[in-house]
Amino acid sequence: MVNSYKMKWMLADRYKVTTCYKMFCGWDFCIQDASSASLKQSSFLNDLKVDLEEEKFLQQVSRRTVKQWALIYVVRVVLNLVVLILLSGAFTFIYFATKVSQKPQEDKSWIFNLVLQYLPSITITLVNFLLPHMFRGIAKFEEYSLTVQVNITLVRSIFLKLASLGMFLFFLCQQILCIGKSKQCSKCERCWENVFGQEMYKLMMFDFLACIGHTFLTGYTRKYLVEKCSWRLVQKIGKPQFLIPLNVLDIVYNQTVTWVGLFYTPLMPLLLVLKLIIMFYLKKFYLFSTCEPARRMFRPSSSSVLFHFMLLLGLLMSLTTLAIHFHRFQPSDVCGPFQGSLQVLNVVATCLNSLPTIAKNVLFYLMSEAFAIPLLLTEMYVCLAHGMVAVNYKAPQSSIS
Repeated sequence: MVNSYKMKWMLADRYKVTTCYKMFCGWDFCIQDASSASLKQSSFLNDLKVDLEEEKFLQQVSRRTVKQWALIYVVRVVLNLVVLILLSGAFTFIYFATKVSQKPQEDKSWIFNLVLQYLPSITITLVNFLLPHMFRGIAKFEEYSLTVQVNITLVRSIFLKLASLGMFLFFLCQQILCIGKSKQCSKCERCWENVFGQEMYKLMMFDFLACIGHTFLTGYTRKYLVEKCSWRLVQKIGKPQFLIPLNVLDIVYNQTVTWVGLFYTPLMPLLLVLKLIIMFYLKKFYLFSTCEPARRMFRPSSSSVLFHFMLLLGLLMSLTTLAIHFHRFQPSDVCGPFQGSLQVLNVVATCLNSLPTIAKNVLFYLMSEAFAIPLLLTEMYVCLAHGMVAVNYKAPQSSIS
């Protein structure tokens, strides 16, 4: 991640590997398998196409006039306002869906109440499915290069997915806060931890259902229309393309949801593994049966730092959620391993006090500065020694070369 950030962001256009180097020095002579050699050739051809397309775009940029630049900046400002409106509308829908879902109507049918209970998950899934494709279409009109278009779409999609999940957690906690603290609330006997865990299960389930629906409904419908209908508009839309950045973003989003709900639903990692296995074969079937080759090439290395950055933000979000839960929320009185405690962390002190004296002293020593400081000094010495060995190992090689 650090190397990618250094090469693609700090150095920007100054970091360029020439076509001559790729052609004469870019081959990996350790490859001995025919299929691996074919993949390497395809990757090399993809890099060349991207380089040529970026070079063509730079030539077009150099011929722009002042009037054209002014028009482009005006269009970009307007499109960014459109993006902000779309994001605001999505967050508003999530807020009202969460608020309505926690107030089931007693005089309505059970089907209506069932839809209300699943309304936040349905809303978030639809928002995360539709808006990234709209962002991708908006980025085409902003007159950026292909790499910048992909990165801008990813930045907007990352903000959408993480912000929608964060705002859903905030609104959900507002709705169920009385379950954990207020004794005058009519729902105070419910286990709010179970409510939180159920919402995480619903998010994962509806994301999986959206993947299945996109594969068999949207993908096959577009393929059938293109093959059977000769209308110019249908042929211009064409068959679906397999968008690698957005699919990778979906995997990272699923990992974030699993991290957030891990404390409340311990079986979520197992479900995530099963879901990813099924999604792998489902998307493989979708790719080979319905998709057409991409019309424009994509360089994965230019966006890898964004995927790592989203993983980092997702981890920080899950840790923040747990920290707020430990500090502010009182565990439910009727269920869970922490019932009867004012805070979750109080159970840890109770368990430590119930241990034998020897085990208690050992644990307190491991958590004290008397153990932490020598451990830190030892780690620093090992890292320094490892670095010196690496430097001494590289010195003879550099002198030989």
